[in-house]
Amino acid sequence: MIEIKKLNQYYGESHTLRDLNLSIIEGDCVAIM
Repeated sequence: MIEIKKLNQYYGESHTLRDLNLSIIEGDCVAIM
């Protein structure tokens, strides 16, 4: 299992991801677009 908590990402001055929480169970396939 992979767990992400409060992920933030910026592209230049744009705040593109805000406080993303995500849990991925083994065998799952996930894409963030």
